[in-house]
Amino acid sequence: MILINKNSSNTIITTLSEKSLLTGITYNLFVFVDEATGKEKIFTQTDTSPYPNRYNQFLITESATTENLLSGVIHMTGNTSQHTYTIYESAIPFSSNTLSITATTGTILEIGRCQIRGLESDITINEIYL
Repeated sequence: MILINKNSSNTIITTLSEKSLLTGITYNLFVFVDEATGKEKIFTQTDTSPYPNRYNQFLITESATTENLLSGVIHMTGNTSQHTYTIYESAIPFSSNTLSITATTGTILEIGRCQIRGLESDITINEIYL
């Protein structure tokens, strides 16, 4: 499971290279789907792993105000939410015009779940008295 903390930079570790059909540099497209609303968030980020043949490392920043979907800076609505995610591979880099599943090879490298967590100070707790 991927865990994303709101208003934070989050280091995500995956093992995508072992499933890749491409050789050399590959580009990865992340698709997050909110399980409650069905709304998609599609973005890309560069692999920063020093050992990409062993594991893949991505810095995904959740921002309260801005997005840069070509650099892994996303804004997720709501304080907390559950998502399914799919990561696709591509032979070419993405641009704002090609940020879609159709721009990939169609090869799915990983499917899983992602939880977006808000800051504790943002969570409202209603007390129940018995």
